[in-house]
Amino acid sequence: MNYKSLNPILYTKSLDQTIQFYTEKLWFTCVEKNEAFNWALLRSETIEIMFSHPVESIAFETAQFTGSLYFNVDEVDNLWE
Repeated sequence: MNYKSLNPILYTKSLDQTIQFYTEKLWFTCVEKNEAFNWALLRSETIEIMFSHPVESIAFETAQFTGSLYFNVDEVDNLWE
């Protein structure tokens, strides 16, 4: 089996602020936003990340994550600046 991509969906209570950060600071493009589902798809070249409001049936007080996501980029020093 060959994996071709990973498309995580991450929860956020501030969808518009999340979109703004990823588009302005990390150069992603908002490909699709669905107000009814409080969901958005952002893309940068081959990377896609989905964001949505937390599902009501899941307790969500603050952001939590049990791992790490690594973004491999060229010119990381420029991105840091």
